[in-house]
Amino acid sequence: MADGPASAAPPALDPAHPENVVTLKLAATPVSVGVARGQVDAICQRQGLADLRDTATLLVSELVTNAIMHGAGEVTLSVACTPQELTIGVSDESSAAPEVDRDPPPDRPGGRGLFLVESLATNWSYVMFPGGKLVWFCLNGSETGNSAEAPRPAHSQR
Repeated sequence: MADGPASAAPPALDPAHPENVVTLKLAATPVSVGVARGQVDAICQRQGLADLRDTATLLVSELVTNAIMHGAGEVTLSVACTPQELTIGVSDESSAAPEVDRDPPPDRPGGRGLFLVESLATNWSYVMFPGGKLVWFCLNGSETGNSAEAPRPAHSQR
């Protein structure tokens, strides 16, 4: 369940500690969905979070698609992880708050993205800020599925 409308950003995505967050600016085009999936997939593999890979790539696809279709301006992907948790945020320049459709018509081809995020993420919410919003989710990994190797610091791509 969401923390509620316009909750605080998760501490893992705190911009005061950019060395712990991979940030990628994306064009507001459909090709960016695949770019975001690839980045999240690579991070999960590199950080020993393979057990989160499928869910993480599905959910980041939904958030980036929503940002492209319903948002405005530039899209930014942010990813932070610990050995047990992956936190992903997608921001855009729209001031429209995201809405979860919990009962979409079965014949409608879309409209289930945030419902999937709400259903599959350990935690999720969004933050409104001047000039846009950040929609984020966290996934917790199984302790046995994670590598014993300590995570390497992520880098920022701009």
